[in-house]
Amino acid sequence: MSKHVFLVGIDEYDKAIFGDIDLRGCINDIDKAESFLGTPGALFRRLCNDFARKQTVLFCLNDYASILQPGDELHFYFSGHGTRFEKDGKMHTARVMHDDILPDYEITPILAKFKAGVTVVLYSDSCYSTGNSRTAAKPPAANAARRSIEAPKELTDVTPPEYTDPRKYAATIYYFSACESNEVAWEIGGVGNFTQTLAILLRGYKQPTSITTIYKTLKKSIAHQHPTLQTKNKSKSKVPKI
Repeated sequence: MSKHVFLVGIDEYDKAIFGDIDLRGCINDIDKAESFLGTPGALFRRLCNDFARKQTVLFCLNDYASILQPGDELHFYFSGHGTRFEKDGKMHTARVMHDDILPDYEITPILAKFKAGVTVVLYSDSCYSTGNSRTAAKPPAANAARRSIEAPKELTDVTPPEYTDPRKYAATIYYFSACESNEVAWEIGGVGNFTQTLAILLRGYKQPTSITTIYKTLKKSIAHQHPTLQTKNKSKSKVPKI
């Protein structure tokens, strides 16, 4: 059994595509994630800023899907902007890479390739809120920034493929997100609110603790947003620990 950690943090975005949307805390976030996910023997990949391009991230995820074996774990930690957009009457959510958006409908078919007995945890310190009501909330501090954007139309004006049926997942998939789908994930003082609170919380545990236990404590401890934890095929594998 092996533990793989894939870290993606983006503070600097391609200005020719997105304009001035840079953040300040995402590299700090994956530094912290590297520390608290870095158990002995863990195997790391790390992509930052202009190395975190959409096709590179897709290549890495496909590579993990092909090489991981039953009993292995993948912890994919993303820190950066998120977005959501409407296409053909459906709302779609996406992580924002350095050069493009990576919609969930492009990640879903890759997750369906992971073998039974593999556990995948996707952490996201970003948010999908754009023009909905909860983005109107006042920043919690003078140095706070939202981690969401309105994606350029030329990036969303594509025909999405059909969704992979989640019931076809063989692996166990966990989605550990910084906030609810209509909320803002805040960056405060050069670090993600979700990542910072999680890192502080984990310092209090003396041994690796299940992600479900951590989540229950985290949602009581964090301010200004409401983290979520969802899972697919939970019964097929042991609950991962951090």
